[in-house]
Amino acid sequence: TDRAEDRPGFVSSGPEETPKKINAKQRELFKMSNIDDQELVKAVLSFREWQSFDCKRALAKPGRLLETIVSFANADGGILAIGLEDPVKASGEARLIGIDEKPEHVAELLHLVKTDISPALGDVRHFEVPITNVLGKPDKLYIFSIHKSNDVHSLRSGDTFVRRGDKTVKIG
Repeated sequence: TDRAEDRPGFVSSGPEETPKKINAKQRELFKMSNIDDQELVKAVLSFREWQSFDCKRALAKPGRLLETIVSFANADGGILAIGLEDPVKASGEARLIGIDEKPEHVAELLHLVKTDISPALGDVRHFEVPITNVLGKPDKLYIFSIHKSNDVHSLRSGDTFVRRGDKTVKIG
């Protein structure tokens, strides 16, 4: 079985902790182990956007994606899938847009996660998952797993966000 830890690009920067307010499928994805790529894509496509899961296209501005990451850390933790269309706009495999539409946004987000969150997040895992996108071309999703933090995190700008239902909400 393909393990996320063995994948190129897998990053973990802290101890593993499983959030308590997500379903069993999401909990397994959150651990990012013992899931092969097909299972992972199938699971992500089955999730609805809610307190512990969000999906965004790579066209989204990196600053907005960073707000979502901070909101998960300040709430119950969660998973952000980049390269996936909103389930309201498409369904099934038609949601597999991939990150090739704007890969520089993903690169910028990776930089911002390290430089623009205060205090720094202790455990953000991220990795790529190969897909065939809606155009039939090889592409990938970028999956972030953010653990609930004991600290309150803000952006360098001073803005603070939390996750409420399927929304990222500014609280300060």
